[in-house]
Amino acid sequence: MRRISLGLVALIALTAVARATPVAVPPPATPPPSHRHPHAGLGGGLAIGAQRQDGVDGWVARLDYEAFPVLAPRGRFGGVFGFVPALQLWRADKDWGVGVPVAIALGVRAPGIRAMALVGFEAMFVDVVADDTGFGLYAPLAGARVAVDVGGWYAGADARVERRWQIGAPDHTQWQASIVVGYTLESKLKEPMR
Repeated sequence: MRRISLGLVALIALTAVARATPVAVPPPATPPPSHRHPHAGLGGGLAIGAQRQDGVDGWVARLDYEAFPVLAPRGRFGGVFGFVPALQLWRADKDWGVGVPVAIALGVRAPGIRAMALVGFEAMFVDVVADDTGFGLYAPLAGARVAVDVGGWYAGADARVERRWQIGAPDHTQWQASIVVGYTLESKLKEPMR
């Protein structure tokens, strides 16, 4: 009987020690980093407005294409980065021209609004200025765009300045102010970014 009670006491003591002894548990595995592309968008728009060059007023029309590798999701505050190439036509009195402006856009998007700074160049263009036809490449441009952004549709204002240097016609500076409308198709996020 004494052996049984000693065995029972030893079993209870070992059980108590086993309960008090911490067990080494490996830390939880961290999920692998997500290599998914951030939220993005593709779209296009139409800009129509006024321009001024060398003291002469005129008009400008531009068909924009948008490629935003980074575009904050709709309804959230975040960044915007992308490219806005276009086809452009302008006229001021007897002067006129066509071109392909390419702008880099950098800005922010918030619920209902987006604002971007634009910097780039007129990749190539043909202008008729003072009865001379000229051809130019990589003429610098800078500008800004602010737009109301609802459901992917946007409408707002776009202002730009371009220095059009060229061969065959006088160089000139254009100041442009346009109303712009368009649509941006956005990628869909199925899970939050990490």
